[in-house]
Amino acid sequence: MEKQQDRLVEEAKAKMQKKDKKGAMYCLKKKKMVQGQVDSIMGTMITLEQQKMALENAATYVQSKASCMRFLSLDLIYSLFFIDIISTYHRMIRLRIC
Repeated sequence: MEKQQDRLVEEAKAKMQKKDKKGAMYCLKKKKMVQGQVDSIMGTMITLEQQKMALENAATYVQSKASCMRFLSLDLIYSLFFIDIISTYHRMIRLRIC
């Protein structure tokens, strides 16, 4: 698109040398329109980059939460296991006392 803009500027200069002001203005307006398209595309690219970073951050967050959940579930399993062992020991002690 930059080449197109450069070509339009050259066309405008050539038309000005030929005293064709309307043609030169048309070329410059067209150049401005192309520049607007370039700006729009650049804005879209920036938006896409921001969305990509947001998705990467969300994926990292989900992974960290998943690892926390795995740790908590293992902690819960161990706790239940030890509670079961303690209750078994209590039953054994009660049986020996009685």
